[in-house]
Amino acid sequence: MKKTFTTKGMTCESCEKIISRQVHKLQGINSFHVDYTTEKSTVDFDEEKTSFAKIKNIIEKKGYICDTSSNKKSYVGWTFAIIGIFFSSFLVSIISFNFSRSIFPSI
Repeated sequence: MKKTFTTKGMTCESCEKIISRQVHKLQGINSFHVDYTTEKSTVDFDEEKTSFAKIKNIIEKKGYICDTSSNKKSYVGWTFAIIGIFFSSFLVSIISFNFSRSIFPSI
């Protein structure tokens, strides 16, 4: 059975690894993917060997929140992307300004 759900509370790739290691310890897990920027998790598991309740329980024991309602959207990934673009543009402007001042000191 394949199931997609939201995993909240992650702040970095380390959180992804912690969750992934815990889920893969369960028998019957065919595949599992989690992304902290989108908070999206997808698991494919054998229903005869494990259940989604067990998967959810092992994730929540580590302090994260599993949300199976599909009507919520996450904009965390887009927010980080926009901030990153703005910040990198800002740095390029500062570096360019300082570089031009070193070449043309009288300007």
